[in-house]
Amino acid sequence: MKINGDAKDIQTFNHLQKLLNIFQMVNQLSWTVDQTRKRYPLPEAMTTEELEMMIKLYMSYGNDLELIYNEFLKEKNSILKEADN
Repeated sequence: MKINGDAKDIQTFNHLQKLLNIFQMVNQLSWTVDQTRKRYPLPEAMTTEELEMMIKLYMSYGNDLELIYNEFLKEKNSILKEADN
């Protein structure tokens, strides 16, 4: 689609950019989780303290995932609202 500069084209482009950014955040989070998994030993080899630390770390990743999902829902609702108009 070539952007002609009318309001609908610009808004459509902005929605796509926001979605691309959201999925880039998903990709970054996935990479971070994968790097964490590679950096630490298998859970079977960890002490209780290490396991608790890892639980806290993965819970923080879950918080990041929740924030990303909320951004997705916000953008999705904006797109659907415009489609209804």
